[in-house]
Amino acid sequence: MKADANILDIGCGSGMQTIALAGLCRECRITAVDIYQPFLDVLNERAAKRNLLSRINIVPASMDELPFEKETFDLIWAEGSIFIIGIGNGISQWKNYLKPGGKIAFTDVVWFSKTPHPGNV
Repeated sequence: MKADANILDIGCGSGMQTIALAGLCRECRITAVDIYQPFLDVLNERAAKRNLLSRINIVPASMDELPFEKETFDLIWAEGSIFIIGIGNGISQWKNYLKPGGKIAFTDVVWFSKTPHPGNV
């Protein structure tokens, strides 16, 4: 990833991963998106305390109606959120916001069994 990458954090919640990304990539610009304003308010406070507001743009929006131009981001980060619209649907929609060569990184808890073993939970 480029040192000055433009990152979109979809479903940022209260911003734990947004702050971590800002710490790992000190020249990156991060756009943090969530539909729930109280979470965004917490992220705003956290970013302000760490003097990160100049690098973190907080946007209230739905992940399936993103207000961005196509080919804007180098990386799309979705930690525990893509399941809301489905992995296939999310990738299909979000890839349009990537610059050529951009990447999507997402995580989600997935069970491959209707009755997961209690030791694995």
